Amino acid sequence: MGLSFVFKYAVMIATCPRRLLPVGGAAVACLCMLLFFAAPDSRADTTSRQKALAEAVERIRTGTEIDRDEAAYFLRKNLHLLDVPWLIEQLQGSNPDYLQRELLEALGRLEDTRASKALLFGLDHYSESLKPTIVEALGRVGDDFVVEALYRTLTDKKQGLPARKAASALARIGTKKAVDSLSFANRPHMRNRVNETSRHAIKLALAWADKKIVREGDSLEIKEAIEQVLFVDGVPFYYYQPVVKRHRYHKSWLLVCVHDGDRDVASTFKACVSIGKQRRVAVLAPLFDEIRFPEYQYLSYREEIRADSWLISALDKLGQLADVHTREVYMVGVGDGGTFVNRFAAAHPERVARAVIDTDEPLVVDENIIFPFGIKSSKFAESLAIDAGRYVKVDMIYSLYRRRGDLESRLAAEKGKKWLRELYLKSDEIGVRANIVGETKAFIETGTSYNERMTDALWPDDRP
Repeated sequence: MGLSFVFKYAVMIATCPRRLLPVGGAAVACLCMLLFFAAPDSRADTTSRQKALAEAVERIRTGTEIDRDEAAYFLRKNLHLLDVPWLIEQLQGSNPDYLQRELLEALGRLEDTRASKALLFGLDHYSESLKPTIVEALGRVGDDFVVEALYRTLTDKKQGLPARKAASALARIGTKKAVDSLSFANRPHMRNRVNETSRHAIKLALAWADKKIVREGDSLEIKEAIEQVLFVDGVPFYYYQPVVKRHRYHKSWLLVCVHDGDRDVASTFKACVSIGKQRRVAVLAPLFDEIRFPEYQYLSYREEIRADSWLISALDKLGQLADVHTREVYMVGVGDGGTFVNRFAAAHPERVARAVIDTDEPLVVDENIIFPFGIKSSKFAESLAIDAGRYVKVDMIYSLYRRRGDLESRLAAEKGKKWLRELYLKSDEIGVRANIVGETKAFIETGTSYNERMTDALWPDDRP
């Protein structure tokens, strides 16, 4: 009885709003005491909840893909700070990578520094495929204790995605020690220790730390014939608006260009602006940063801000202010950008006039495979309901190029052909004509430039 009294008193003190206690005096204190002492003993509830969490972990371990998705969502919604030691204990078992990944992600999202040592152990001893998740979790924990380990990952030239995520993790931590480590890694004498994509990630991370690529609200002062950076909901995008005739029927079409996983939006925008000036179309190139949109290629479907929702918001706001058509847009994406464009077109076919995609991960038309690889909705994003019939009718060109003598690109082209065959079979099954086609021009061998190839694919005739 005495222990129960102490426990409830401690909970009362911890949970009553501190800003109210000094001003509310005895009345607020009495109200808090009544709420807690009148409530049943919470220890039984905690035991019951942890039993449910353990069952969810087992479902992830042994269940079907649908079971794993539902159980992972349950973990996301029901874990508390009290569960940090329990989560660390779960990590110590002999788990498959997909379970370890869910546990590591859940641990990072609790943002508790008690997780630092367990995550650092995982960084040194877990499989390479788990490193990106561990690095992201370390950034969420936000502890100066982990800065050295993140810096080592960042300056390891052998690391690709983990190194890029390490830069963003240091920016998320944001302390002087973390930002100083980014600045040091950005010095000229470090070029031999940092690969090219990581150097770009460092610059983006420093821009984030200096509040240059994040702000509140919108900044949409649109100027014609000028390449500029605008903001919608605090997210930046590059924009070019050609000069148009002042008539309600004379508006520019819009080309949306999505960067690859290196997030080099400036280079992507530069390439697309040359198309925009040639065709007299507006160009929009969003910057999906690593912190807010860690898996933008999958529409960031597990995050608070979905990448596709942000883009639709940006298009709607732009359409109200600029002389540009935004009801339907043209889209281009390569690599992770192509993965994004493919999924955006599948989820929002009514917003896409035509798209060109170049990706190794095309979206499969299969209702038994969960998004982001199939079209069955995930518990994390139930509103992403993809209709197979509408998806296959999207006007989309799938790049099937291959470099001579390049095994990787040849295998990617074969994978793309297989996907197209399956898509056509699916379209026959549901009784609709598929508009997704494969484009096989070997532009590197024929000397055709990348921009010309994309232009030809998007606009085979003179009209955009």
